[in-house]
Amino acid sequence: MSLLFRRGLVVLAVLWSVLLAPAAMAQYYLDVRYQRINLPSRTVHVEQVVDGRPGKPLIGMVYRGLDNRSKPVMFRRGLEAELTDLLRQQLPARPDDHAIVLCLRQLRVGEQLNGLTEKASADLAADVYEHLPDGYHFVRSVSAHTSSRALETTSLHAEHVALLLQKCLEQLTTHNWAERTTGPALTLAQLPTDVPTTSATATAGTGPAILREFPRPGVYYTFEQFLANTPAPELSASTDIVAFGFGPPQARLLWLGIPRLRVKILNEKNQSQPMKQVWGFSDGRQLFVQHQKQFFPLHRHRDFFTFVGEAPTDVAYMQARATGSAAVVGGLAGALLTSGVDHSAEPMG
Repeated sequence: MSLLFRRGLVVLAVLWSVLLAPAAMAQYYLDVRYQRINLPSRTVHVEQVVDGRPGKPLIGMVYRGLDNRSKPVMFRRGLEAELTDLLRQQLPARPDDHAIVLCLRQLRVGEQLNGLTEKASADLAADVYEHLPDGYHFVRSVSAHTSSRALETTSLHAEHVALLLQKCLEQLTTHNWAERTTGPALTLAQLPTDVPTTSATATAGTGPAILREFPRPGVYYTFEQFLANTPAPELSASTDIVAFGFGPPQARLLWLGIPRLRVKILNEKNQSQPMKQVWGFSDGRQLFVQHQKQFFPLHRHRDFFTFVGEAPTDVAYMQARATGSAAVVGGLAGALLTSGVDHSAEPMG
C-alpha cells in the first residue's frame, strides 16, 4: 500500500511539474516603446546605450499571476537596442547638441510583496562619454533611484526605467562642456571595460561645497543639501550600534563582526522624526548615507564618494529556485534548491 501511495505521489509531482514548467520558465518582457522622456533644457543627444555591467546579469524579477510566480525581466530585442531606440526617438539629435554614449554600470528593477500591496523599485547608474572626432571621452558618472507602491506594480517598471534615464540625463544640464578630461580617447568597444578616472574639478576649487569644506554636523534631507554642505538646521541625529542579524546565511557570515548603525532623527524639541525622507547625516567627522532604510559610512575618493551596503536581491538565485521548483521532483528538488548560494544582502560597494 505504501509503495502504491509513493508511486502516486511521484506521478502527481511529475504532472504538476509539467504543468508548471512553462510558466516558471517564461520571461516578462519590459516594453519601453511608449514611454516619454521630458528634458526641456537638454544639451545632449544619446547616440547609443552600451551595456557595461559586469557579466551582464538579469535586471530583475517580477511577480505575476494570482500565485505571484516570479519571472525574470528581459528586453525582447536586448537592453542596448531598446534603450537606444527609446532615447533616439524621445531626444532626436539637434545641430548644437553634444553627442554622448551612456555606458550602463547598473540597471535593476525589483518588486517587494507586502500584504495586499507591492513596492516596485529601480536603480540605474551609468558613465557618460562624449563622442568627439578622435574618439569617446569620459564626461562624468550619473545615477538615479525611484520606487512606487501599488496593488500591482509590474506595469510600473517600464515607466521607472524611462524616468531613471531622464533623471540621469538631467544631471548633465549644468555640466561645463568646455572642461575636457585628460584621459585618452577610447573606441566604442573599449567603453564596457573602461574604469574612468576622476576629474580635477574638486582640486581646482570649483566642485560642490561638500568637496571643498569639512562636513558640517547635521541631517541632510536631500542630495542637494548634501552637495551644498548645508544640513537642515532643525534636525540632529542620535546614533548607537546593534549587531547584524538579518539576511541569508552567506550575508550574515560576510557581515560578521561589523556593527549595524541604528539612527534616530531628532527635532529641536528632541522628538523623533521619520527617517523616510532623510538622505544622510554627518556627525562632524564622518558622513553617512541612507540606503534601503539603513545608514552606511561614506568614504571619499578625490571628487566622489563610495560606501559598502547590502547587495540587492540575487536575481540569478531567485530564477534558479523558480525554475528548479517546477522542473524537478522529490529529493532532487530539495538538493537543487539548497545547492545554490543566495548572495542577497552581502556587502557590495
